[in-house]
Amino acid sequence: MLAGLVSFPILTRLLPLADYGMMSLVSTSLGFAVAVGKLGMQHAALRFYSEVRAGKHAGVGQANFSATVLYGMALLGLLACGLWLGVAWLLPQSVSDDVRIPWLMTLTAVVVPLRVVDSAVGNLLRAQERSGLLAVMSVLRRYITLSVILAAVLLIAPTVWSFFGATVAMEILAGAVSLWWVFRGQWPRWKDRSPALFKSMVVFAIPMTGFELSSQVMQMGDRYVQQALLGPEAVGLYSAAYNLSDYIKLALFSAMSSAALPMCVRLAETEGIPAVEAFLATFTRTFLMVGLGVVATMAVVGQDLMAVLASAKYQSAGVVIPWVMTGMMFEAYIVIAGVGLYLRKRSIVTMSMVAGGAALNVLLNLTLVPRMGIQGSGVANLCSYAVVVVVALLATRKTLKPPSFVPTLLKFGAVGLVAYFAATQVHTPWALASLVLRGAVAVGVYIALASTVDRRARELVAQGWARLGSKLHMRGG
Repeated sequence: MLAGLVSFPILTRLLPLADYGMMSLVSTSLGFAVAVGKLGMQHAALRFYSEVRAGKHAGVGQANFSATVLYGMALLGLLACGLWLGVAWLLPQSVSDDVRIPWLMTLTAVVVPLRVVDSAVGNLLRAQERSGLLAVMSVLRRYITLSVILAAVLLIAPTVWSFFGATVAMEILAGAVSLWWVFRGQWPRWKDRSPALFKSMVVFAIPMTGFELSSQVMQMGDRYVQQALLGPEAVGLYSAAYNLSDYIKLALFSAMSSAALPMCVRLAETEGIPAVEAFLATFTRTFLMVGLGVVATMAVVGQDLMAVLASAKYQSAGVVIPWVMTGMMFEAYIVIAGVGLYLRKRSIVTMSMVAGGAALNVLLNLTLVPRMGIQGSGVANLCSYAVVVVVALLATRKTLKPPSFVPTLLKFGAVGLVAYFAATQVHTPWALASLVLRGAVAVGVYIALASTVDRRARELVAQGWARLGSKLHMRGG
């Protein structure tokens, strides 16, 4: 998140608004290509790991599992790379009159298989619950890549060519280093692959490709609607607000749900469904408590934050942040809401559920964007994710008792609204002062009210104070 906040004000100031929109459009398209290349295998890696570890696949050990995932996904990534190049040069000119698109797609083609392989490595670590190593790798990779990209944009030229050229170079280097780091002790051997395991994983994974693509449509499809109806500058404005929100989502919402999913699978395999239900109850309360506090704070400081970080020309985009941020919270929770489907390997149901949300998202964008501009995309984002979460909670009831989501959402949502309205009473003509003061009021009021109405919140606040006091005491000593 911090790396993104470093790069965000530099790129928004250096790149022309239309170039920032083009950067977002090509990056969005890369996301679709990578989703096709994964073929849903990243979900299969998480789901099948616990079964392999429990000995439920005869003759398949940890080495066989790693080799199957790594080499299988690498081959799929190469196929997706070929498809990406085909689309680049067969794309009808009527789709876009920008002659840079096919050349930018050709330049970035190698990124597709590299990110598919990176997903294989990352999900092997997630399945093994080695989140520490994954975090270290991700942070180092992010900062080194960021340094090279900013150097290229600042020293070579402030264009999308410099941005993507540096991105490609660092994807190659970072991919090689990641593979060496994770497998330096024992490199997976080609002969250790298990065709039978790969077949079982593909059967589970193929419907998850629809899940992945539908997720991409829900996350990024609005850019294409904006490009067609409003033009590249609108895409640039919306993308800036979305990217800023996305940094926070990755650091908080996605991090929490990504850690929770393999825990749910392990608990189901070792302790049974009641243990999963108990874990989900605690997780959901904590997730919503933290998430709605973040949403309330971002809602009140969004426009000031855009002005301070991205410059005044992006300030108007801050109106979409509350909608997008809330939608991102729901997005991160979808996999937890539908964990019962995941445990029963009902990947077709999961795919259908998210595909329906993607169709709703596109329909809402086409309806709202002409009337509301980029804010219509934010509303569409929130509504479609909320519907999918509700459907997932209903569908998971056949496997386990879903956590108390709606009452918890309403409770902390009310607390967030009070914090929001309290913070909006602070007025100052300076964006930075408004950002600091309003943010402090929103956070302070939210924590105070949440602690008043919820026992779990009081426990977390007490633990935080105790740890802070312990650290201050140690420093004083």
